[in-house]
Order: sequence, then C-alpha cells, then structure tokens
Amino acid sequence: MEKMQLQDYEKKVPNITINEDLPTGTQIIIEEIGEIPMTVGRAIVQPHTHSYFFIHIVTSGSGIYEIDGASIPLHAGCVFILPPHCVHNTTEVKSMKGYIIAFTEQFLSILDNRQQKYIKYNLFGPSPKCINVSSESALESILKAFSLEHQNEDKGAKHQILCSLLLSILYIINRDSALVLTENNNNYGLQFKELIEQHYLEHIPISGYAQIMGISTKTLTLSSIDYLGIPPQRAVVRRVIYEAKRMLQYTSLSVKEIGFHLGFKTAPHFQKFFKKETGQTPAEYRKAKQAGKL
Repeated sequence: MEKMQLQDYEKKVPNITINEDLPTGTQIIIEEIGEIPMTVGRAIVQPHTHSYFFIHIVTSGSGIYEIDGASIPLHAGCVFILPPHCVHNTTEVKSMKGYIIAFTEQFLSILDNRQQKYIKYNLFGPSPKCINVSSESALESILKAFSLEHQNEDKGAKHQILCSLLLSILYIINRDSALVLTENNNNYGLQFKELIEQHYLEHIPISGYAQIMGISTKTLTLSSIDYLGIPPQRAVVRRVIYEAKRMLQYTSLSVKEIGFHLGFKTAPHFQKFFKKETGQTPAEYRKAKQAGKL
C-alpha cells in the first residue's frame, strides 16, 4: 500500500528530466515561450520538479511561481533562477513571454572549477531567486544567438559555443544582481546542502556530516551559517519538514506512514516534531492545505 501511494506521489509531483525529451547526450536546451509556460517541450502548470538547473527570462507579461508555499511574482525584465528538485508551479499567468534555459550537472562538467562553483554557489544556491535585469537588449541579443546555435545541426563545436553563450548570459545576470562572485575554494556550504539531500532521512548527527566532509563540526557550522543562513542542525530539520509538508499535501499516506517514511520510529514522535517546527499537527496542516488556508 505504501509503495503504491508513494508512486502516486511521484505521479502527482512529476520530476522532469531533459533527456526524456531530447536525444541522448544533449545537456542543454533553450526555448522561446509564448503565453503558456513551457518546460522541456511541454506545457506544465501543475506542481512538478526539475532534475536540472532552470532559468526563466521574462520579456513581457507577468505570472507567479508557487514554490512550496512561497509565491514569487514574475514581470517583464526579470530572471527567475531555480535549482534542481524544488516543487513548483506557475499561476496567474498573463500573456507571459520570454525564454527558458535548462542545463544539467553533466553539462557543467565541461566548465572549469571556478565557473562551476560560480554557477552552483552564486546563482543557483541555496534557494530560488528572482533578479531584475537592466540589460534587456544585450541579454535578448545573446538569447537569440543562443537559440539559433541550439538549433544548429552541425555538432562540431556546438557545445563549446553554447557554453560560451550561456556563460555570457549568466555573467550579465550576475552583473545586474546583488550577488558577489565567491572565490572561496572550500565550498563546504554547497557540499553540505548536497549531502543533506542524500542523507536527511537517516537522521545522522551533525558530527556525522562533518566526518563525511572531513572537517570539524565548528567549520561545518560556520559554513552552513555563511551559505544557508542557518546552523547545520536547522538546515537538516528544515529539509525534513519540507518533505513532510510535500507528502501531507500531495499523498494520501497516513500521518503514521509519512512519519515512518521520514525515519521516525513512532507516529507521536513525528507529530511532536512537526508541531514544534510548524505550530500545527500534521493533520491540521493537511486540513488547512486542503481548505486552501495555507
């Protein structure tokens, strides 16, 4: 029963991958979009996740991205940047046009180490963001060149050219934002965030994360506060609550089953944990979500 319901969860919150729709080996796409939001060749407005890095550049119109309960408004001249694996959907779309760009972790591997960290650490971490750009004309001319090259059948230097154009786009976005290019080679904050995704269901102590990373708990604490804005224990708790809320909203699993899936030995333990963090019991949260009160 639990397996079937979790499969149902995956159907309700589909994870979209680039290679579902594109030839094997393609690691980057760009699409010019009309009035219907598009994702990898399909119109998708229901909650979903991406397995790739996602950029939505709005040239006209407006809309709203709903991301796990938070609303981010979009308007002409803004760039929406979304890391992989965030549950989101678009609402209140009004004649919104622009471009979307998607690229995978594998595509990043052809860049040098500094460029990889710049993209993952500065632009895409640690959470989604919307940036107002003031260089629309320069940005749009590069986007058009990017789109044309993406359609080019000559694969000789295609990826290298796409890489150069993508980096130009990202640097323009960075120039128009308040982000600071980080030169820190010991990017423990990003590594910790990635480890949380792998281990948050295991409830391992913070010292365990530090041991995996080969650093002290003090260094991990400072890195987490610097990168995520919160201590490491809060970061792990936040990820567990994040998943609990997803499952309460998108599955018909019982509170007990959800608690078990999240690594809690008993339902009361999970209920106490959830209420302490949210001010509501899991059942109260689910009811409020279903009633549209959250």
